[in-house]
Amino acid sequence: MSNHDDRFSFAKPQQSTFKNGIVTLPVTGQGVVIFSPEEQFAQLEFTAPNRVAVSHTYQYFCFRVDEVGCVFFASKKPYAEIEDQLFSCIKGYEQYPTGPFWFSIDFENRLLKGGYGEPRAELSLFSFNFSTGVLTEGNVGPNLHPTEEDDPQISRYKWLKQMSWVELTASAKLITVFKDPITVNVAMEVKDMNDITMYDAANNVVTVPANLPSVCQKLYENVGGRNFNLQTINKDYNLPADFDFAKAVQYSIDTPGKICFDIIQKKAKKEALSGFGDSNMVYLRITMGGNQGESPGIPYVMEIWPSGKYSPIHNHGGSEAIIKVLHGEIHVELFATLKKVTPNANNVLLATNEAYKPEHFKTCKFQLNQVTYITPWLNQIHQLKNKNKVDACITIQCYGYPENSDLHYEYFDFLDTKEHETGEFFPDSDFSFNDFVFAMYKEYSQAHK
Repeated sequence: MSNHDDRFSFAKPQQSTFKNGIVTLPVTGQGVVIFSPEEQFAQLEFTAPNRVAVSHTYQYFCFRVDEVGCVFFASKKPYAEIEDQLFSCIKGYEQYPTGPFWFSIDFENRLLKGGYGEPRAELSLFSFNFSTGVLTEGNVGPNLHPTEEDDPQISRYKWLKQMSWVELTASAKLITVFKDPITVNVAMEVKDMNDITMYDAANNVVTVPANLPSVCQKLYENVGGRNFNLQTINKDYNLPADFDFAKAVQYSIDTPGKICFDIIQKKAKKEALSGFGDSNMVYLRITMGGNQGESPGIPYVMEIWPSGKYSPIHNHGGSEAIIKVLHGEIHVELFATLKKVTPNANNVLLATNEAYKPEHFKTCKFQLNQVTYITPWLNQIHQLKNKNKVDACITIQCYGYPENSDLHYEYFDFLDTKEHETGEFFPDSDFSFNDFVFAMYKEYSQAHK
């Protein structure tokens, strides 16, 4: 079992103070507070500062996590009673003992959201419109067309614009605070600024490198260019113009006794015997360059995914990353937490045969030249799968620790599907890229004289 608890120790909080249970918001009237329950009860709450003036409106809000679930209260009194409960679900301390849970305050869009796992709209448990008093389960988008009544100077909820703190109980551990609220779903694809369109911006389906954390931006600059592709290999390595690297790799995968085939078989046997995975949980790691001390393992890795193969469910040690598809297509499955989800006493959370799977919430497919990303707080826990029935997929993955982090964790934590625990994976190498290119050329050219 891993000695590393989870990825949250890698994240540096925003400028905020936490004293005597009071959490200050970096920007008044908005923000996200992320916490985990230290015991079987934890609570986040805040109250309107001028209770008399706002007595006709909701003025007390509470997000409570207890042993069996979580509950949201909204009250027109300065405290909550049972009839003020607007939402409850069976995601609590028993199911998620390390959390995290999060609460988003969004004055501009009149929304409060509560969720768990990564702080993102897709993992919202509820959305509460505090101007209408309407609660909806799951995620509700922001108000994109504000009216005059939304002017913070005349709104009856202008007190919320002035909110500067929330309170956590002593049994809640503050993880971090973000200044921006949870609004729309996260854009998964990264495009160069010369390729993004107005449709992309209006629908938030892609983002540009400048919107990513600084290390992701640097990594994108290294591998996101148009010449970072398989077609430049022949020229760079002085190989014949008709040599097809992807075809050579496919031949090596499919042919018994060849390099890739033998590596895959050896890994499949090892994983089947190890007890952590199965014979399809294998792929090839071809490393570029050396470990410079700024990433888990060597920062640039070509990963080769044979048909039907996949990774374990794993995180990335709190690092940032860029992933680009060089050949074929890859499916990225995202998970709320790495921790196993355990059923409660009545086994109503998950079916028994699924009781030890982390909660999957999204799948994205990326094809040739498409790029996606990982940050310490987004897309950190995933499983990659090649679902193509014939062709291999080739990707480039590049990693780096956040610039403000002095905690360099050199492993990826993965879920052991048989023992139902988390383990540590040290990012190793099956081949150096330079050697692999020449090995593929030699193997393929000898077989196709």
